[in-house]
Amino acid sequence: MGKRLRRKCVLWPLGLLPLLTWSRCLAVGTAGDPKKTRLYIVRHGAVIPPGNRKGAIYGGADVELSEQGKEEAEAAADYLLEEAPDLDAVYSSNLSRAIYGAEKIAEGRNLKVVTDARFTEINRGVWVGLNKAEIEERYPEHVKQIGSLSNFEADTEFSQHGGESYRAVGRRVLAARDDLLAKHHGQTVCLVCHNWVTAALLGSALGLSTEEWYTLKIPTASVSLVEYSSKAAQNVVFMGKSPEEFTNGRLKENVGSALSSKG
Repeated sequence: MGKRLRRKCVLWPLGLLPLLTWSRCLAVGTAGDPKKTRLYIVRHGAVIPPGNRKGAIYGGADVELSEQGKEEAEAAADYLLEEAPDLDAVYSSNLSRAIYGAEKIAEGRNLKVVTDARFTEINRGVWVGLNKAEIEERYPEHVKQIGSLSNFEADTEFSQHGGESYRAVGRRVLAARDDLLAKHHGQTVCLVCHNWVTAALLGSALGLSTEEWYTLKIPTASVSLVEYSSKAAQNVVFMGKSPEEFTNGRLKENVGSALSSKG
């Protein structure tokens, strides 16, 4: 086996690079440390949006995977069978689209999927089922208060839509992460979750503010790897590796999030 490459990333000003993609990171060689905890983070596959309406926001609603999404999830499982053959545990959010992918990853490994509701997607409240234009039309007071649907920069704790703020998501996700790391110190774990949950985990590892999460590019069924030696020492080995990459182009990259860029 060759040396594991640690990815060292250059963070560009947000105005110059609206979506960070870590295939452009610089690699410097370093041997893997068996004492580190390795966390593979997998986003669920593509879904059928509410009412089958393209661009409709679903957040924490339990929408179904599309046939494409199931194929993406299965491809991620196949990739991880080679990339991480010796997983110690597989975790998932409590939503069916994530559980499907986690079960595919656990198959043949003699592992049972552990679900944790703290890894569920952001609650979008009354916005669920609406697209961005409809939210702006029906709830102009919300948009005025938050500034942007993608990062709530004008009111980072906004919850008047009956849902969650990004900072609230970050608090619950990082608390769940800390519990997972304490339980699995020095082990290799896989977590199947969601766009904004992945953004919270990667954003913490990269030192990004909550208001910068929207710059992260996290395709459906993409795989990321973070190594932890402590809560303060986090290293993103790779990020957002999409099914297009690990199927040699058979499946095309799909960002699959209506609010993944500022707007």
